[in-house]
Amino acid sequence: MKYNQINLGQIEAIINKLGGEDGVKGLLSGALVVVQNTTAQAKEKLLEFVSTVRVSGSKRFVARDSFKKGNADGVKIYDIYQSFKTNFLGKTKEEEVSDADLKIHKLLKSSRDPNIIVELGANHETCLTYVWNLMKNQPNGEEGTLLTNSFANIFYVRDVEGVLWAVDVGWYGFGWGVGASSVGSVDGWNAGHQAFSHN
Repeated sequence: MKYNQINLGQIEAIINKLGGEDGVKGLLSGALVVVQNTTAQAKEKLLEFVSTVRVSGSKRFVARDSFKKGNADGVKIYDIYQSFKTNFLGKTKEEEVSDADLKIHKLLKSSRDPNIIVELGANHETCLTYVWNLMKNQPNGEEGTLLTNSFANIFYVRDVEGVLWAVDVGWYGFGWGVGASSVGSVDGWNAGHQAFSHN
């Protein structure tokens, strides 16, 4: 065993803390996220509320028909990163997505996704329909709701398997970049990025 300082009793205690076997499966699949919680962290706000924006829904949205490199439906896309292609372009459709109000939050300090998700609260999940419709409002990097200064606009969206990902879009001067990263990644987001949640 790689971690020879941990005994079976401690392993069992960890499994119990995760909620048993289902919790372990959820952790490994990415459906369950473990967040470090310290008194210092609890006192420091990660996010600052910026504003609320109304976003159009869709009767039927097919990711692979919209998220295309080049000029897709008037939206200038510079690159679609492999993680997004693998986990979302097979997502056949989102149906009957209603118009919604999304909250926009500015990240005040560097942080990882689990802590951001906790601060966003129960309504942290959004969907690809909203991401795309916001991009359509700024097809060539115009000023608007989405940041266009190379900083990330972060949305928490589930893939075809129901696993939660951090989908990010950013304008890089000559087009939008679209990516996705595991919410369990050790990498974090720098201060200045913004995250979206349902109102």
